[in-house]
Amino acid sequence: MSKPHHLNKWQAAKVKMEAVYKMKHRTHVLHMGLPDGHNITVHSQEHLDAVEEEDRTVNRMLQRAATKHRTDDEKESPRFLSAAVASVCVGVASVVPYNMVLKGDPGSPLFVSFALHIAIILKSLPHAAKLIRERSIPLKYHAAIIFLGCMFTTLKSDAYVRLPASLCMMLSNLRMIVGVGVQYILFKKKYSISQLCGVATVTVGIVWASQAMQSANASASQPSTSLAASDFTVGLMEVFGSSLSLALLSSAVKMAFEKYGESVEEQIFIQHLCSLPLVFPSQWDKVGPRMLDWFERRDLWLIFNLCASVGSTFVARNAAAAMAGRSPNLLMTQLVQTLECFLQLLVVAFLRVPPWPPLGFWGGAIVLVLGTLHYLRSSAAPP
Repeated sequence: MSKPHHLNKWQAAKVKMEAVYKMKHRTHVLHMGLPDGHNITVHSQEHLDAVEEEDRTVNRMLQRAATKHRTDDEKESPRFLSAAVASVCVGVASVVPYNMVLKGDPGSPLFVSFALHIAIILKSLPHAAKLIRERSIPLKYHAAIIFLGCMFTTLKSDAYVRLPASLCMMLSNLRMIVGVGVQYILFKKKYSISQLCGVATVTVGIVWASQAMQSANASASQPSTSLAASDFTVGLMEVFGSSLSLALLSSAVKMAFEKYGESVEEQIFIQHLCSLPLVFPSQWDKVGPRMLDWFERRDLWLIFNLCASVGSTFVARNAAAAMAGRSPNLLMTQLVQTLECFLQLLVVAFLRVPPWPPLGFWGGAIVLVLGTLHYLRSSAAPP
């Protein structure tokens, strides 16, 4: 009788030591069963700090790890809020140097994107082998994120060539409606009438404000050549395609982080590393000659703004990835992104004063704020 008893103790000790080993090697969430038939969920060791000396045993550690998930829902809201605030603040700040770069070289959006990819890869290059070998996120999720990221970059860049930038910004702000459709079709997520009214109100506000800015810019500038019908149709489809790609990308990031832990650096690095040879070789004529042109011009102010734009955008993408992973749903992610786009539009408008933004812009801003508050108040699950 003593032999099975010792055997069970040995099996239990082995399972416990495997849990400790995996937590020490950066496994974020571990589901395992103990020999007594009970299943536990073990979370990362970082949540087990600051305990009394007598509690620093394997048994007590596993008990704390197994019960930690009960408080996750309580902590998720402030974690998402802090990530959302950081994403919006850094994202809005990044538009200032980016706008300065476009002012000095209007045809440089793809070149700026190329410089951003290179900076992200170089930043993580010293431990790139570890990020690739010891992946927390499976390859199938990385493949989906890379594909959707490439689609977003390619469609958005080409749309900005075919359509005026103000029109692209206005159409891009319909992403909340795209998010509702994606949630319903792919995830069977239903929203209440009150929530949908909030979405519609936010969309009306952002379209009103963007349309007012577009009209003011058109009246202040010289009459331009008419937009070809083919360019408008293709550009329109590309804008909506980029919005759809962004919605699916946010969903893929959220699912990966929920299942395998929040691995922002790994996701950002692998996405940009694999996107580099997929996006830019076919459009090198928009990147390579511009590099030579900038080198010959030796415009230090332009180079400074490029570095500031790349640095701030890098931080903004990390914050946006964390926000998407912590968001309670895709529509909340789209709401944060819509508010960020509106504030970016506001910053750009103030950078170009005079003239000041028209009354329609402020009317749209008020409608946007009211729609946002209405959606947040009705964000409980629909009956």
